[in-house]
Amino acid sequence: MLVKFHVEDGQADLLMQHTGQRVASKAFLLASLSAPGLAVELQDARQEIARLRRIIDRQQQVLEGARSAASLLLEVAGQGDLFMEKVPSPPPSSSRPAPSTPKIGTKMPRHTPARTLGELFGAPKIRPPQ
Repeated sequence: MLVKFHVEDGQADLLMQHTGQRVASKAFLLASLSAPGLAVELQDARQEIARLRRIIDRQQQVLEGARSAASLLLEVAGQGDLFMEKVPSPPPSSSRPAPSTPKIGTKMPRHTPARTLGELFGAPKIRPPQ
């Protein structure tokens, strides 16, 4: 089949450089034959880019959540010892009467000696080999 069309010299030179051909007709033939495969490759690349952008969006959401959590943690950690302050009690209701004395903190009294978990749960003491 014979196909005729007019192109400017600069366009033909550019296509010959791109394809590595010395004759414009061969350069145009090579370019036209590679066009369908390049179109499929371009479509695949666009789909891959879209998939990677979705992954990046998800990772940015995770990072933003982690930043928020870290910010809250720093805020709570920077407030001093929250457990030494008076623990607020919920208001009394008919099913739950008000406590008789307010609870303060969760720290153990100083006169109680520290005990190991084994002592707390009754595990036998293991003696090191002699």
